[in-house]
Amino acid sequence: MQSVWRIPLLLAILVTLGSGCGKPIVSTDQETSNVTPIPPTEEAPHVDRSLKLLQNDAELMLVEIRSERGIGRSVITAPSPSWPPEVILHLHLRGLESLIVEAADMSWEANISSSGDHQITCSLTQRGSLPSPSAASIKIMPNEQPVTTIPLKDGEFFRVVLPQQLFASNPAEIKLAWVDFYR
Repeated sequence: MQSVWRIPLLLAILVTLGSGCGKPIVSTDQETSNVTPIPPTEEAPHVDRSLKLLQNDAELMLVEIRSERGIGRSVITAPSPSWPPEVILHLHLRGLESLIVEAADMSWEANISSSGDHQITCSLTQRGSLPSPSAASIKIMPNEQPVTTIPLKDGEFFRVVLPQQLFASNPAEIKLAWVDFYR
C-alpha cells in the first residue's frame, strides 16, 4: 500500500527538480506540467490558461495569449541562462486598455485608448521612482499596421515587443496582466 503513494510523490519531485532546466515555463500553459495558477484578485478575477510559447531560442521568445474574457494574468519563468534579446507578445484581444509587465524592480505599462485616435501610452517605472515615458512597438497584425481601429477584427492581434530594460537584471520571471476593455 505504501508504494502506491511513493510513485506520484517521486514524479512530483522529479517534475519540480526539472522545472528550472531548459525552456521557460509559461505558468498558465495547459501543456506544461508546471502550471502555477495565480490566485484571482478583485482587479484580475480570472486566471487565463490560454498562453502558448510559439518560439524560444537564443534570439527570440514569442508568446501567444488568447484571452476569451479579455482580462487575465500570468507568469513566464525565465529561460536558462538568460532572456533573449527580443521578447514579443501576440495578444489576441479586441482592445488593449491595459497591459502591465512586471520584472524584478521594474514595471512597464501600455495603454491604447479605445476611443478617439487610439493613442498609445507607455511608461516604465523602477520601484521607488516616478514613471517615465517609454517607447513601445505595438502593431496590429498580421498586416503590421499602426493601431487605427478598435475593436480589432477577427484574425487580428496586437504584436507587442517588450522593452529590453525589463530584462537588464535577468529577472527570474515576468508577470503579465491585461485588460481588453474596462467594464
